[in-house]
Amino acid sequence: FQKLGGMVVSGIKEYEASRQGIVRLNSALEKNGELTKANTDRLLKLAEARQKVTNYSDDETVSAQALLAVNKLNVNQIEKLTPLLQDLAAASSKAGGAEISLEQAARLMSNAMNGEMTGLARAGIVLTANEEKLLKTANASDKASIAIKILTERVGGLAEKTASPLTILQNGMNDIQEEFGKGFLEGFGKGFKSIGDGMKDAKMIAYDLGKALGTIGENLVKIAKTLGDIVKTFGGDLA
Repeated sequence: FQKLGGMVVSGIKEYEASRQGIVRLNSALEKNGELTKANTDRLLKLAEARQKVTNYSDDETVSAQALLAVNKLNVNQIEKLTPLLQDLAAASSKAGGAEISLEQAARLMSNAMNGEMTGLARAGIVLTANEEKLLKTANASDKASIAIKILTERVGGLAEKTASPLTILQNGMNDIQEEFGKGFLEGFGKGFKSIGDGMKDAKMIAYDLGKALGTIGENLVKIAKTLGDIVKTFGGDLA
């Protein structure tokens, strides 16, 4: 029961983290006037596809996409920038394995789209004098294009090149755990007004089961004692 309980709790946590990320993404898209099922599905499918070829889980990617949306980037921009922000995060990797998170990369990316690229030094990207001059003199839309060009030239494709098969496998296993948690919640909630009611009934079931097992154990002890007495009494005859 302890192992099963641990698996249930872990699965529910994985599912809840995923659900919250989608909620944040949809909330940001709604504020930008872009919330449609098609738009959400586009970004979720991209996150799932990127999980299969990089070290970043779909949940991490969705959370970063939500942050880009919060910073007023539109769906087309987010779709285009998602692989690049993963490349940016991968570029910050050190020998010890430390790197910036996708959310941190999304913040740097959002700033870069506005021409503010000084923070990119954290990921090892230092602008040339000419690049700095271009950004200072460019208009808003051109700044975004210049930023994308610079980042693509410096780190484009790095997330896929540095992907670990073990990490990709682990992320896939976490997805299975997440689906288990989702299925448990959906199945557990059927017939109950709330999870609280379900937990109450589950406790009663667990108590009854424990009591039944205790009774069986008690009866087994009695049976064993009776058999022992029989052996003692008729031991010689049985031999």
